[in-house]
Amino acid sequence: MPAAITSAGGVVYRQEGDSILILMIADSQGRWSFPKGMVQRGEDPATAALREVQEETGIVGQLLRLLGETRYIYRQSGQLVTKTVYFYLIRAQSQAITPQLSEIADARWFAGAEALRRSAFAANTDLLRKAIDLLATGGLDKQPPT
Repeated sequence: MPAAITSAGGVVYRQEGDSILILMIADSQGRWSFPKGMVQRGEDPATAALREVQEETGIVGQLLRLLGETRYIYRQSGQLVTKTVYFYLIRAQSQAITPQLSEIADARWFAGAEALRRSAFAANTDLLRKAIDLLATGGLDKQPPT
């Protein structure tokens, strides 16, 4: 039976005039994604998402709602691992990025269309589309916070 790991992260955005900017991180292979990390013992995924965003990028955020989750299986040290990642929509309360270079290769703000082009993983791209749609249509007003 595969080991189970739970992680959490955020699709973080900020408004600049009429534009929505999305925070993305690059891994060591240069693949662009979203800040995320392990849920620690005694921690809920929402708290972990905010913590991981701040640890990896220096960005303080306000959690707005759960966007969705991704699941995948990979092999680590010869053992199968099932990983579930909960992604939240998070409004940035700061904008200066301080990448945690021991964990990530880079972090930047991208306009929505550019973020979609750079997104390296299909499941994340789907979540990003959902976030952009919610922000563009005012759908956040119709959704519960978590």
